[in-house]
Amino acid sequence: MKLQEALRKVIRQFGVSVIQEKRLMSFLADYRAFDDYPAVREVMKAIATGECGKDLCRYATEESDDEYLKFADSLKESLASEKSFKQEFADYAVDSISFALGIASSVTEPGDNGFEAVQKNAGGQGRRRAQSGSGTQGGGSAHGGTSQRQAPSQRRRRSLSGVFASVPDGADSHRRFYRGEDITAAFDDGSFSASVADGTFYDIFPGDYIRKTITVPGVANTGTSTYEVKFVIADLDAAINHGSPSVTTHHAVIVPETPVFDTYMNPTNTNAGGYAGSYMHTS
Repeated sequence: MKLQEALRKVIRQFGVSVIQEKRLMSFLADYRAFDDYPAVREVMKAIATGECGKDLCRYATEESDDEYLKFADSLKESLASEKSFKQEFADYAVDSISFALGIASSVTEPGDNGFEAVQKNAGGQGRRRAQSGSGTQGGGSAHGGTSQRQAPSQRRRRSLSGVFASVPDGADSHRRFYRGEDITAAFDDGSFSASVADGTFYDIFPGDYIRKTITVPGVANTGTSTYEVKFVIADLDAAINHGSPSVTTHHAVIVPETPVFDTYMNPTNTNAGGYAGSYMHTS
């Protein structure tokens, strides 16, 4: 589906305010709105997760169409000059939003259908920002900086095959497919955490698993025991936008495939004190 058409469907269902919400990216991915122009994903992410998304929403709801269009023109220039995005991608992203809002009557599509969102002469800082998006919120990695952490994910991106190579990024798409692959290496090098944090869930599907060695205290103070545990991806963003307060952080639901270790509730045959007072709970 074209980006402008997907945006129109999402706005009609969730209202104009969805423009300024991170979940917009998941909705668009579900409609495969970036299949024609993959690089536009980075521009839309910058809009949805930045102040410009809030400003677009405010102009669309509080100002006249003329004032909105003036701001939209300035935003397109800003995305190109300050964020280093290619002008045609910035124009397409903003114009698609304007069309979806019913303010613009047409959208000019880019001539470039590649994956590189930034200008070739952009500095390293702009290039890293365009590639990483909000992934820097996902915690540390074994390699430190953002550009280093992204490298493993990019290397694995080229290795996808079969149906999984065509699945759009995002929890809504990925959670529909069972794969069952070992992704321990991605967990260890930090690319797993980055892909969860930015909401793309790239190369992560239900059934995939992580093998980790853990050490736990032995029962009744008998020392420690070491186990190799297979942790399986059960779901993606299962609680997103649910609860009170609402869960807004992207997440993966991970469960051990089998019980991690054996123990008992109490060392003697008693239930005195209930679970709260049991050896299992207190030790």
